[in-house]
Amino acid sequence: MNKIVPAKSIPLYSPTQQSQSVQQNQTFNTFGEPLNQLVDGDLPWGWVTANRAFIDKIQNEYSYFLTQWNTCNDRAPIERLAILKSLLRYISDVQKLCASKDECYQLWCNEYLLNAKQLNELQSECKYLSENINTLQTDYQNKEKQLMTLDDDLYAFLLKHPGIIQKDIYNHFPYDIKGVIADTLYAWDKTGKIKRTKSGNSYIIYTR
Repeated sequence: MNKIVPAKSIPLYSPTQQSQSVQQNQTFNTFGEPLNQLVDGDLPWGWVTANRAFIDKIQNEYSYFLTQWNTCNDRAPIERLAILKSLLRYISDVQKLCASKDECYQLWCNEYLLNAKQLNELQSECKYLSENINTLQTDYQNKEKQLMTLDDDLYAFLLKHPGIIQKDIYNHFPYDIKGVIADTLYAWDKTGKIKRTKSGNSYIIYTR
């Protein structure tokens, strides 16, 4: 277990240095290294243990915002943008908080908590959503309308095209609902609403 030793307990420092450290509320690890200064460009030994409560709080909050973003792919673009902005706002607040403390907190935030590549991707996605929100929202609303009548439209299409190859069906519907159509046909085959017969890398489909 990492042991945090108050400044006055470190014999490696003179009484004058100890007095100054106590006034600054510094703490040191068992090697006599101050826990508010980097050692060879990295966190000093014992820093994580000394700041466990802070780390856990920030990590839990960050995980909450990140999970909200990672699980909102099916939401409306305007909702996704709001969620992403909340995540980026939280990240900015944490960066400012850590920068206001000392260089150790700042390094932990930028190199241990956050991922530079991921942060750039989030910022780029936010920029894309912001610049195209009207078009994206309109496309989303149109897709939702199509999905509301998809079952009826798809079955009516199958009735008019008995024996059609499944992969050819996709050409008659919007590309972005291809996955939904595939899932629907699979479910209908299992319930007996249609019959699918394997044909090469696709299926021949008949209604029942």
